[in-house]
Amino acid sequence: MKERMILQNLTPKQKRLVQLRIENPEMSNHAVMIRAGYTKNSALSHSGEPLKSPKVQTAINAILEQTLSEYDKDPRQWVKRTLLCHAIGESGANPGEQIRAVELVGKMTGEFIEKITVDVRAETRRKMVQRFIDA
Repeated sequence: MKERMILQNLTPKQKRLVQLRIENPEMSNHAVMIRAGYTKNSALSHSGEPLKSPKVQTAINAILEQTLSEYDKDPRQWVKRTLLCHAIGESGANPGEQIRAVELVGKMTGEFIEKITVDVRAETRRKMVQRFIDA
């Protein structure tokens, strides 16, 4: 996958920073750094500098550009692929997120169909049988 090529020249922490920033654009730099493996003190003292490095910024921009291009080509397929990545844990999703991703893919592909319960009373059944006989 192209994303792996983009990330290959980054350290493991930088790769995690890129992935977390893309997945959580609303998260603070401090929180992203801690989730990427930096200590709280390191995250505070660096004040987001690792996220601002040219290599990390280039990787973030390249992945976002690639993602938008792929989404524009086939949005349904892109959503399905993204959910499958979450389902197998490739995105770092926790077990609950993985289960939810599997459920969503199942709904998209028609594997999970909503159950409909119909309570047909004896009188209604008799009328239906009579209509069938009369027809």
